[in-house]
Amino acid sequence: MAKVNQGILDGFMGKLGTVVGFFIHGVPLMRGYVRHSKKSPSESQQVVRMKFKKLCEVSHYFEAAYHVGLEYRAKGDNYSKYANFIELNMPAMGMSEGRVVTVDYSKVVLSRGYLPQVLFRRPDLTTPQEVSADFAGNLELDRTCADDQVYLFVHCPALNASVLSEPVKRNIGSVTASVPANWNGLEVHVWGFTIGGGADTMGLPSDSAYLGSGELG
Repeated sequence: MAKVNQGILDGFMGKLGTVVGFFIHGVPLMRGYVRHSKKSPSESQQVVRMKFKKLCEVSHYFEAAYHVGLEYRAKGDNYSKYANFIELNMPAMGMSEGRVVTVDYSKVVLSRGYLPQVLFRRPDLTTPQEVSADFAGNLELDRTCADDQVYLFVHCPALNASVLSEPVKRNIGSVTASVPANWNGLEVHVWGFTIGGGADTMGLPSDSAYLGSGELG
């Protein structure tokens, strides 16, 4: 049974017909009422569940990046940053012939927005304990500002570990992430994204860009 506190314009809690009302951080939300089926899941349902489980498992490796890159989006649609990350990255989950869920890192989304991205060059992985990438600021484009913040994000699948760089300004032309010494010789994947720093674009993100992978050091 649903409970309404302030009339028909208020949010509600509990089951009401085919929907369930609830609150998250004071925001009224509702979802469809799920009826549990006694039928065994179909093959396609099993695949979706396996992909979803894998995505939830790996999501915290990317938390430092999407907490920055998806903050603006989360504020706009009242979804959490985590929920946005899950929604955007289901397409990055694949399935091998042996029914093992795989991650296509080139499809992983860490930031989504309308700020013009900088033009990243291929990352430099030749220096131990360091990943860097040069970039062109694209300051001639609308909605760009020299104070925009450029980030580099590096993930090491073998160690299930990640590093988010300190941001640099759009007009600097290069960004570097320091990584632990035990990453040397291991494969890493690299992304970049930009967060607005201008008066009219403060906090507005660009789409993240996958910059490639390779062995570090």
